[in-house]
Amino acid sequence: MQHILRFRAGDNGGVLLEEPTLAYGLACGYERGAAELGVIAGQWVRMELFDDAGRLLDWRTYVAPVTGRPFPSPPAFSQRGPTDRVDPSGVAAGEANSVA
Repeated sequence: MQHILRFRAGDNGGVLLEEPTLAYGLACGYERGAAELGVIAGQWVRMELFDDAGRLLDWRTYVAPVTGRPFPSPPAFSQRGPTDRVDPSGVAAGEANSVA
């Protein structure tokens, strides 16, 4: 299900930017910078998240920084389990052995 992320000017409520997203909630890092929104740095911006039916799911306000931050990336994923260990003889050869 695709959602809509909408940015509105804090002073008059005009839509600055609207884009599709797969986000289900607003988290730090979804903010856009003043240059990207076409506003003055330091202006209040309201960020809104709508579902595909147009219902407001989440919103937050923030002060527009000069530049935005990249979208947050998911945490690093490792397939190694807590019982895995590296065999010192394999490390030199660039191999890791797993103990079951």
